[in-house]
Amino acid sequence: MLAMAQTIEPAAEATRGHATRIAGAGFEAGHAGQDYREQGQRLAAGVDGIVAMLQSWSEASSATVGALRQAVTASVSTEQDNRARIAAAGEGSV
Repeated sequence: MLAMAQTIEPAAEATRGHATRIAGAGFEAGHAGQDYREQGQRLAAGVDGIVAMLQSWSEASSATVGALRQAVTASVSTEQDNRARIAAAGEGSV
């Protein structure tokens, strides 16, 4: 699980960065030119949609990374507790 988290995390960060750069570049309807306002509005809405989808994907990926890391922490903690109990039980039977 840790390897999956480590694989997903950089992709989530990169996706967040792409969304930020695309939003920063921006596209307004007026950029298409006076005679192409309607097309410019559709393009601007499309760019906004792409940015929103990339941000959403990044947030979901980051949440997945967090959940995977929590699962690893819980698993390690359980294994350590079990190891300690087994060791204690072994010492008591000698």
